[in-house]
Amino acid sequence: MGSGATDKSSVTGIPCTSTLSRDGHEVCFEAELEQALFERPDSVHGLPAGPRRFEIEANLMRQNGPLAWRRRLAWFIFGFPYMQAMRRDIRLSFTSVTENPAKPKSKMTMRLRHDFETRARAYGVGAIGYIELPEEAIFQEKAVLFTHAIVLMMEMDAERIAKAPSRATYRLVMESYYDLGRAVTRLVNFLRQHGYAAQGGHPLNGVALYPLIAQRAGLGWMGTNGLLISPQFGPRHRLAAIYTTITDLPVPPANEHAWISEFCQWCGQCIRKCPSQAIYDEPIKHETGRETHIDVNRCFPIFAEQYGCSLCIKVCPFNTHSYEKIRHGFFKRMGRVMNNEYVFAGQGI
Repeated sequence: MGSGATDKSSVTGIPCTSTLSRDGHEVCFEAELEQALFERPDSVHGLPAGPRRFEIEANLMRQNGPLAWRRRLAWFIFGFPYMQAMRRDIRLSFTSVTENPAKPKSKMTMRLRHDFETRARAYGVGAIGYIELPEEAIFQEKAVLFTHAIVLMMEMDAERIAKAPSRATYRLVMESYYDLGRAVTRLVNFLRQHGYAAQGGHPLNGVALYPLIAQRAGLGWMGTNGLLISPQFGPRHRLAAIYTTITDLPVPPANEHAWISEFCQWCGQCIRKCPSQAIYDEPIKHETGRETHIDVNRCFPIFAEQYGCSLCIKVCPFNTHSYEKIRHGFFKRMGRVMNNEYVFAGQGI
């Protein structure tokens, strides 16, 4: 199936509102493709108490006040070239599920997993994790087809993050979304070619809360800024996922990065530097164990006006110092013995 192009029937055969692409094909809007996937009888839904996805473009259009036009114009001028391409990949992540093998494999050899990881790194992926997807991580009114997931992380350039907020940083963010989205599409094709069923999870407008599943996959720990802090890149990265039928992925038994939560409580740099004061001193704890760290209603106006802001990434100590240096200094300050057995009491979050 072409890049995002489809006929009047969507993923489930339900007619969808469509627009014409340049080559004259009818293209379904992403929201309707998501709904079609949600209505499939074999899909796995998010919980009613699960997270709700923040719709960036819809909220941008709702902005009022004297600066609203400026926010929309900046978003359009600097984001449009990437958004058109990313929309094609997002649509393809839904329409291409019809290309999954009828009788997909569920086991993967270590050699093939090595080949997959090697290919992923060649596409710019910096870290890979595996997880059995918890239902509480799926957004409300969204769905996936498979409950085993491969989590992908891609680094963002340190020099351009250091310029945040700026046009250069905004372009970097959009480039990272695009590059990681392309990697997801290629890796999904790789899995299908080897007999596995897969559904791509684009880094932009995904159907699950990526920092949460990345934490469960052992790739890092969610910091006070609501971002995953990873040992390789700190908070300076983008995340995506591939949902698949592979059931023997090496899921980690525990998360050794949980000390980050305690460090963040001691640090508080992102709270002090946030221009909209949108980061909670204490996160909101939900009945599923999930935590909310950011007041999006306070964050978004500045995010939209200031080229995606990114100050909470820029000022984080894990962005400017090595993971091990921070860990060593913090454990020394706290009088702790450094060893690989230290796991914070909240490891099950």
